[in-house]
Amino acid sequence: MSLLEPGCGDFNELNDSCMILVAPFDLFGYGLYRYTFEGQCREVPGLALQDGAARIFINTFGTNRQDFPQEFLDFMEYINDTRDVVAARSKSARVQLIHSKVERIRLSEKCGVKYMQRWEEMVYARQDGYEEGRSEGRSEGALKEVIAAVCKKLVKGKSAGQIADELEQEPHRISLICGIAEKYAPVYNQDAIYQELNEAI
Repeated sequence: MSLLEPGCGDFNELNDSCMILVAPFDLFGYGLYRYTFEGQCREVPGLALQDGAARIFINTFGTNRQDFPQEFLDFMEYINDTRDVVAARSKSARVQLIHSKVERIRLSEKCGVKYMQRWEEMVYARQDGYEEGRSEGRSEGALKEVIAAVCKKLVKGKSAGQIADELEQEPHRISLICGIAEKYAPVYNQDAIYQELNEAI
């Protein structure tokens, strides 16, 4: 409603809308500088809303440098490190202008040092938390995959030794999982096995 004039009932008058989030980390983990999302129908592949709405996520640590102009790459580098030496390396007038405005804020006694230091602290804290969370999530996911595979093989009557060989896992680890899983046979509640295994570890 805020994008249309009062009384206007023609939705074709709506402007395209775009939300851009710039983050100093890779939210999706594919190493790209940019991820663009537009309305797609989950049930019908290829069916799009075409409503002009898009969400773009910028990862300042992307790796696909060949897909972007140097000015964009300079800006990404500057966002990650706002020192004079980094700004001076760029030939972009826009990056120089942004740097001059950042410097003006930094020189302000009221908000410069306090704001920038607090902002940078928050960025680093979020980044550390995100990386820690991703690492924990990966290890949890890997362990749950092993538990699922072990349960499938237990259903087929395989021994702990056979399972360890077939999954190429440490025998001690597989024996521990099998020992806990036996309590839940024949249904094998994988979440309960995971929780008990975590406590045992």
